[in-house]
Order: sequence, then structure tokens, then C-alpha cells
Amino acid sequence: MRIGTAGFVAARLTSAREARGVTQSDLAERTGIKPQSICHYEQGRQSPSPEALALLAEKLSLPERHFLRPLPPDSAGLHARLGWLRELAAYVRRFVELPPVQLPLVDLREAVCVESAAETARTFFRTGSGPIASMTILLENHGCIVARLPGSHGHPFQFATLLDGQPYMGLDLESPPSTVRYSAARALGSLVLGGDAARDPLHDRFARAFLMPARTFGPEVWSPTLDAMLGLKRTWNCPIGAIVHRCVDLGLLDEEHARRLVANMARRGWKSDEPGEHDQAQESPRILAQSLRLMLDSGVKDVHTLLADLALGSSDVEQLAGLPNGFLREAEPPAAWAPRLRQAAAG
Repeated sequence: MRIGTAGFVAARLTSAREARGVTQSDLAERTGIKPQSICHYEQGRQSPSPEALALLAEKLSLPERHFLRPLPPDSAGLHARLGWLRELAAYVRRFVELPPVQLPLVDLREAVCVESAAETARTFFRTGSGPIASMTILLENHGCIVARLPGSHGHPFQFATLLDGQPYMGLDLESPPSTVRYSAARALGSLVLGGDAARDPLHDRFARAFLMPARTFGPEVWSPTLDAMLGLKRTWNCPIGAIVHRCVDLGLLDEEHARRLVANMARRGWKSDEPGEHDQAQESPRILAQSLRLMLDSGVKDVHTLLADLALGSSDVEQLAGLPNGFLREAEPPAAWAPRLRQAAAG
């Protein structure tokens, strides 16, 4: 008779496998478990033995308890890492007061154009009409839970969604600084305008209008050349391609001229290594990192208990929260006491 593991949650295995970017066949090869068995585990038709669960946990770099933890309600269909981020934020919120959600979450698509929506958002955030120093800090200060995650096959951001009124965003950890900033603005556009966060071109238009307001950006466009666009990048901290398309939005370039500029970018090698990135500071989320540091420094939690409560690997928590690599590595136990003679006895 096959003995399974009591309390095994099938959906946890599927989510963990997807978060690691491996197929069932890949996981079977890594663990030596039959692909059919892994399929049955994920379908809930069979529970892995304790030995099989230990193997799965090891190869997916997660504690075994992760697969025994019930899923929160309404978790079906969520992006794997979004589910983890949601659980992490809920855990932190039990101990730390996070910024309240304050976003212009009205569907502006119905009433006004994208340019007006971006201007309305600027007014709401009181950013003025100049370059925005940090999109990540702006969004976090207004209640967004932001995480930077491993690259997702070239997509600039992985998710931007509202769950129970709480906005969550996942940005690409491997993108250049200007792309991360632009991606955050695009993610904001998906929240403000609604629609498909991954495909709607209105979100790109909103991001350009939000980051480069017409009344201040337009007058700074002095020449329709790539060198001029590079100069604008140094001021506005946006990708050159986005700057070119913003000029089209404002009628400063026609589509044909823009296509030639983009083609010229490729010839210069700017598609893979755009200049001006090393001059920019990389944006990183701060709120969750600061909250976890506060919990640890104040003694509310120690590292061991925190990781046990979250049932995630330390590197996953560090990545989701924006903590330095190795920050949550559990401290090694103190050295054993070495016996020694008392001075009197030694004499």
C-alpha cells in the first residue's frame, strides 16, 4: 500500500514548479520521480510519500512545510510569485502598519483620453510636471506592494493587479533601470485604466504621458536625432524607444521617422546595450524590506521563526522583499563551550 503525506496541498506543487520555471518532465528528471506520478500529485489524485516530498522540496528549493500549508482563499489561477507576494504582505501587515492604498483607481478610459488620465494621476500624486525620481518609491508610498522578480522571457513586468483592493506589482529584476521605471509606470496604467495588463497598448501610452508630460517634455525636444533622444534620456530617465514614441504621441515625429530611429538604434547596438543606464540608480522596493528588518530588529520575530511562519525559502523572501542576498540566512549556532580547568585546580 502506497503511503502518502498527510496534508499535502497539490496546488502548492504546481505553483512552486511554475515559479521555478520548470515543466513536469523537468521536475521528474531532477527528482527521479515518474512524470505520471508528478502529474497525479498536482491533480490531487495521489499524495507523495515523505521521501518523495523531501526530494521535491529539495529540487524546488523550498521547505517541505511549504507543500503542507493551505492556500489562501481565491488563490486559484494566480501567478505563482504573486501568490507568494500576497502571503508575504499579509504576514507583514499583521505586525507592521503599511502605507494605505491611495491610487486614482477610477476607470478613466470611459470618460477622458489617456493624456488627461496621466495628467489626472500626476495631480493626484502631486508630482508636479518634471521627471519622477523613483516610480517604485512613489507607488509604495501610495500603498502598492512592489516586488522585483527574475526575468520573465523579456517581458518588462510580470503582473500588475488588484486583489481585495490591494495593488500588487512584479517588475523584472534583470531589466535596465530606465526599463524598470517605465515598466512601473505601465503597471500603474493597467491599474488606472483597467484592461489586460500584459497587452493593452493604452498602458504604454499612459506610461509615456505620465513620465513625460506634454507641457514640459515637448519643449525640450530640440532635434529629431538619436543623440538628442539620448540627451532627453539623461533628464527624463526613460528608455530611448519610449522617448521616440512619445515624440510621435505629441506630433513631433511622424511614424516613418520614428521607425528609422528605432532601426538606427539596432544598428548602433542600443537594443541590447542602451547607453545611459549606468548613470541611473536602479530602483528597488523598500517597504517590505524595511518592515522585515523592523520585525527582526525589534525582536517581534527571529529569522528562524519568520521563515517557518512564511514557509518559503530564505532567498525567495529576500527577493520578494528586496533584501540583500543572504540577509535571512539563519545564523549558525554558537560554538560549543570548550571545557577548561579552573585556575586553582591547574595549580
